[in-house]
Amino acid sequence: MLERMRAKYGGHKGFEKAWDAVKRGAVKLHRFLPSGREIWTVVGMEEHLVDDEEGYCSCRHYYFSAMRKGGVCYHILAVRMAKELGLYELVEMDDEEYPTFLALLLEDLSEAHE
Repeated sequence: MLERMRAKYGGHKGFEKAWDAVKRGAVKLHRFLPSGREIWTVVGMEEHLVDDEEGYCSCRHYYFSAMRKGGVCYHILAVRMAKELGLYELVEMDDEEYPTFLALLLEDLSEAHE
């Protein structure tokens, strides 16, 4: 499993951090039911919102480096690897919880960037 990931993503300078995040279960898929809306996060020192399909992450590295250079941060890489391997925590919630969850996540993100 590690060798397959290393062969595919090993050239990325954040590979080791991404692999560590996957191994420690830091990648989470929050799925809201019955709508099926999904929010991906990677939890470490801070929790980061990740949109792998759009290539977006709420971390500082994304804003100051990856965005300018067209690359990805290790959080995005971790989500991609976790999806491919099925190694993420699935957290299911009711659609009614979506606004509260999103508000709390955005509050945490704004505090982390102060």
